[in-house]
This record gives sequence, structure tokens and C-alpha cells, in this order.
Amino acid sequence: MSKKRRSVDRYDKRFCVIASEKGYIGPYDLIEVLTIQVQEDIENKPHRLLGEIFLNEDIMTPNQIEEVVKAFFDRKVDVKTGDEIEFMAIPSILKFHRNCFA
Repeated sequence: MSKKRRSVDRYDKRFCVIASEKGYIGPYDLIEVLTIQVQEDIENKPHRLLGEIFLNEDIMTPNQIEEVVKAFFDRKVDVKTGDEIEFMAIPSILKFHRNCFA
């Protein structure tokens, strides 16, 4: 597995934790989208982030996804270790996600 792919997987996991904490998804929703994501990967389709799948399956709204992305980048956590760090939200990343779901 490539280093880039492992990094994306960490973001997906963190996204799901925050979405669950906010009450936007439940365990069965997560199982559904993970199943879709794995099936698409097996079929060599382009990899989609879980947020995109949640949106396409009408499980989450664009506003909910944006809130989760904002919360993700507002948290002061090292993605690799899970340790608290000093971290500032990156507006360009939020703008990118907003454009993806517009």
C-alpha cells in the first residue's frame, strides 16, 4: 500500500469518527459505505473518499460533510500518531471540499 493511500485511509477513519460523534452516521451507515468503497477498490474503480460516498448515498448532506471537514481540521491531532499538536485549519482545503460537493 502506498504512503499516500495510507494517509487517505487515516483521513477517512477520522472523518467517520467525527461524523459519528456529531450523530450524522450510525454503524450501519458506515458498514454500507465501507462496503461500497471496498467493492469499488476491488473493481479497480477510482478510489472515492467516504464523504463522497455518504453524499451520493444520501446519508449525509453537503452541509454535514462540510461541518465534519471543518471539525477535522480544527482538531489539534497528529494524523499519524493521534497525539495532540498545535495545528491551524487550512482554508484552501476547506474550499477544495466545498467545491467537491457543490
